[in-house]
Order: sequence, then structure tokens, then C-alpha cells
Amino acid sequence: MSLYKYYKILGVKSNASQDEIKKAYHKLAYKYHPDVSTEANSEQKFQQINEAYKALKNKANSNKKSSRLPIVMGMMLLAIAAAIGFNQFSSNYRDIQTGILKGDSNAIQSLEQADIKIAKKIIDGTDVKPALIDFYLKNPDVWSKLNSYNDSIRSAILKDETVYRRLRDYYYQKINDAVSQNKYKEALTFLGILKHEYPKASELSHKNQEIQEKKQQRLAALTQKYMDCLYKTWVPLLERTHCMAAARNKIELVGIEHELPTDSNLPRMYSKEVRLALKDKKYDHAEELLLDWEKLLPAKSEQRDAFKQILFVRQERDTIVADLSGGDQMQIAKRLHQLSVDPIVQQEIFEIPKVKRNLLKYNFNEIVTIIASNHGALASDYENKLKGILTLPKPEPVIPPPLPPIAQIPIVPTPIVPIPTPSQPEDTSINETSQITNLLDECKNLFNKNSLTTGRETAFSCYQNVLQIEPNNTQALHGIKNIENKYFLWADSSLRRKQFSRVKSYIVALQKVNPNSWRLTKLKRNLKTAQENHQLAIEEAKAAEIARRKTERFKAAEDAIAREKAAQAAILKADREARLKAYREERAAREKAAREARLRAAREAREKAARLRAIREKAARLKAAREAREKAKVEQATNLRANSCSEILTQLSMGVKPLTPGQQSYFQTRCR
Repeated sequence: MSLYKYYKILGVKSNASQDEIKKAYHKLAYKYHPDVSTEANSEQKFQQINEAYKALKNKANSNKKSSRLPIVMGMMLLAIAAAIGFNQFSSNYRDIQTGILKGDSNAIQSLEQADIKIAKKIIDGTDVKPALIDFYLKNPDVWSKLNSYNDSIRSAILKDETVYRRLRDYYYQKINDAVSQNKYKEALTFLGILKHEYPKASELSHKNQEIQEKKQQRLAALTQKYMDCLYKTWVPLLERTHCMAAARNKIELVGIEHELPTDSNLPRMYSKEVRLALKDKKYDHAEELLLDWEKLLPAKSEQRDAFKQILFVRQERDTIVADLSGGDQMQIAKRLHQLSVDPIVQQEIFEIPKVKRNLLKYNFNEIVTIIASNHGALASDYENKLKGILTLPKPEPVIPPPLPPIAQIPIVPTPIVPIPTPSQPEDTSINETSQITNLLDECKNLFNKNSLTTGRETAFSCYQNVLQIEPNNTQALHGIKNIENKYFLWADSSLRRKQFSRVKSYIVALQKVNPNSWRLTKLKRNLKTAQENHQLAIEEAKAAEIARRKTERFKAAEDAIAREKAAQAAILKADREARLKAYREERAAREKAAREARLRAAREAREKAARLRAIREKAARLKAAREAREKAKVEQATNLRANSCSEILTQLSMGVKPLTPGQQSYFQTRCR
């Protein structure tokens, strides 16, 4: 068998060290030893492992002569040691269970490294699975630990009811904490972890529905708060927008599901506030307004960007003055481009004497070319303004004094000039020099009048005439070079203004002046690029216009939806207020009825008390009358009795009427 096969049997690379080979052998021997392994072909695999290890070990120690017997004996001893270690491990699985129940990390590590059968035997112990989960929950990333187990072991752990309850309680606590902090996305993520492992648990579905309902309720409350802030048009702008921004942040934290409406007047209000802040030179307040504007309305705004540029120029005014007074041409071009956004600061800075004196040192065309190539084209009005600043004023023409009248002009005799003869070569050269000088003056005048190549008399044809007389005339060659330079500058300026027809005419003229000029290739290439860019810009502008119209239509639809929602909210609010008013009216009516009932009961009680009092008084009067009558009767009877007794006693005393002893005692008793 080849060495490659031996490496493959042990599962190591061909460049593995002896330590790696030894570790691989011990691991496989421990796994496939016939006394330990329950697999059918474990004995055959064990022999292959021994053979591979022997071959690879002999290869490493080929320079050492040793007998075969010690090697075989060593391998057998290693195998026996591995078997003994495994037997000890399998017999002590109860100690591992006890360690797991106590939260011993070494016992849990032994479980993680154990064979599948031994691991199953360990986790089947009472409360071992919950104890294992409790240990993992105290450490980060419980699922990576569980995923490190065999699928059957992992499934057996998660199927335990107590394990499910521990995991549920653990994640429910996290979910409740996230909900209390308005982090519903995080709460749903935690719940999703549980649902992924326990998809059939109905209570998890109910929990999901509960979280969604709480989320919708919270969003409704925050949206209402945002709308209240939106419609507080009477409060200061920043207070109103800060209120809206705070509500928006909370809504985004909960999880916004639709675009929030905004006040279409906010950009105009921000613009007004920023303009006033810039006018009052409150640059910090202007910066705060711009930041708040961008935070509340993050969509791109050209007006806001323009205000940012103006604010930057206002804040950098002193630095800009210093740069424009310096000698760095690139920095001057950069600052001049920045000043294009703020005419007010332009006027202030350009009137500073040291700035004006310094700018006059630079050529207008060079500065404009640098600005165009590095920062972009300038507006025509600003370019004309720069031209007036960077160009020296032309000297006023000197007007000669008026000539005196003809009569006062003294007549000077004309000297007689001898006519030169062919024998005088000096006079011919003098005439040619005078002619060239006159032609050069005429060429310069034509050049200054910009009559370069078109017209009846042109500077180019004039310089060519000079060159016909004197082919190497320096001034003529320099004049033609100036014509070429002027056409190039005109073409470059027209190119920056996107006046392509003029550029083409200047290219034709430049080709007429110097067909071999290197500038022709550059201008043609730039013209082609500019035309392509211009066409692309037109197409992009069309696409942007289409996109803008689409955005406007979409925004109009959104505004319509927002208005409809606002109308529905207003209807709901009106309905709620109507129900509240009806409830209040009904409650007032009930309270009024109860109050009237109480008054009526009190009135009836008073009337009843009055009737009872009257009855008692009447009874008292009747009783008094009756007693008076009885008293009168008694008095009358007493009086009668007294009268009759006295009369009888008188008669008895007079002896008129004799009485028996019994009558006498009766009358005496009665009249006593």
C-alpha cells in the first residue's frame, strides 16, 4: 500500500509532523478498538490504522535500526492503554453527570468530547439536560455550543420539556426587556430563534401575535404624537421640528412600516429662517437649522445645499481673503470658484484693496481655465465680473491738440530728395525695412481688432505678406503664433460655455492658421467629449425630469394618501369627540336626574316630617283638649260634690233631713 493511502487512513496531510500523526493514531485507535467499538468492521479498521501508523513511523525513523517486535509491542501497549482509558471513562460517566449537575466546566467538556453512545448515556441522567442548558445560558452563544453536538444528541437535549421551559423563560425575559425599550425588531428576532427550534409550539405563535399587537399600538401612539407635532404650526420652528424628529426616531426604533407625512411648507420655513440667520450673521444658528433640516427631511435638496455652500463661504471669509492675497494660483482659483455662490461676500472681498492688487497679477484666461478644469464651469455673469477684476483697464486714448487754422500754419519748404538709382543697394533695403515695419503695424492693428482670418483684410494674410518679403521675420512668426493662441483660447472658452458651433468655426480657422498644430487634436478630442457629455447631460436631464415628474406624481399620490389618512383621522377624532360629548351629556343628564331625585326625596321627606309633626301637634292638642275637658269635668264634679256635700252637711246640721248611720258614713266619706 502506498504512503498516500496511509496518510488518508489516518486523516492527516502528507506533510504532517510526527506529533500530528501520533495524535491522529491515538484518536482512531481509541475509536475503533475491538474491545470498545460496536461497529461491524472495527477490527479491520483497527488493523489498517496500526499498519498505517507503523509505516509512517518507520518512514520518519528509517535511519534508526530497530527490531519489529518492540514496535509491535509498543503499539499493542498503546492500544491497551487506550482501551483501559475508555473503560475508565465509560465506567465513570456517573461522575460526569454529577459534575454537569454541579456546573463543572470540565465535566461539560468531557461530555462535548465523548462518543455518541456515551454522550447519550450521560444526558439521559435526571436533570442533566436542564443543568447543561443552564450552564450554556450563563455563557455567550448557547446555540453554537448545541450545534457542536451530533444531531441526535442536540435533538435529544432540545426535546426535553424542562429545557424548552428554560429556553422559553430566558428568551421571554429578553423579549420583554426589548419591548419595554421599544426594540420590537430585536424582540421578534429573539422570538424567531425560539420558533426556529420549536416551530410547532402554539404559545410562541400567540407570543408573536402579542408582540405584533403591542408594536401596532405603540406605532399608533407614536404616529399620533408625530401628527400632533406636525400640526403645531403656532410654536417656533425648531421646537416643532425637534418634536417631530424625536417622534420619528422613536417610530423608526419601533419599526416604521410606511412613510410619515411632512408639512410641505417646512422647506420654505427653513429657508426663511436660514436666510434671516445669515443676514444677522448668526452662523451657528444657521448651521443648527441646516442640520435640523437635513435630519428631519433627509431627501436631497438643492436649496439646502446652496445654503450650506453660502454658510461655508461666510464662515471661511477671513481664510478666503488670506488665500486671495497670497501667491498660490491653484488656491486662488479654488477660492474664486467658492465665491461664485455668494454675491454678497464677493462684493465685500473684491473691494478689499490688497485682494484687488493681488488678483491683477494673474491672467484672466489662465485663472478661468484652471477653475473650469478643476472645479467646473462658471456662470457667465460671474465670469464677466472676474474678467473686469482680473483685467487691467485700458489706458485712455491721448487726444492730440486741435490744429491751428490753415492761415497760421507756417509753410516749410519741402526738401528735395534725390531719387535712388539701381546702383544704390542700401536704399532698397531701407525701403523693404520700412515696408515691413508698416505691414507689421497694420498686422498688429488687425490683430487688436480681432480681424484674424475672416474679412477682406486679416492679420493672418498680413503676416503672410511680411513673411513673403522676409521669410524668417520673428515678429510675423510670433504674430501668427499669437493668432493661433487666441483661436485656442476662444475655442476653449466657447467649449466651456458649450457653444459648439463656435468651437467648430475656431477649429477651422486654427486649421487654416496652422494645420499641424498640436492643439487641433486636443480641441477636436475635447469637442467630441464635450458634445458626448452634453448629449449625455441632456439625456440625463430628460431622465431626471422624468424621474422628477414620477417622484412628483408619487409624492402627490402619497400626499393624497396622507390627506386621506388625515381626513380619516379627523373623522375618527370627530367621531370620538362626538361619542365623548354624547357620553358627557348622558352622564350630565344622569347626574341631573339623580340630583333632582335627591331633591324630590328630600322634599318628600320634609313634607312627611311636616305631616308627622302636624299630626303629632294635632294629637298633642287633642290630648291637651281632652285632658282639659277631663280636668274641667273633674273640677266640675269636684265643685258639684263640694256643693252637694256642703248642702247636705248644712241640711244635716240643721236637722232638716235625718240620716241613718250608714248614710252618714257614706256622705262623710264622699264629701271628705
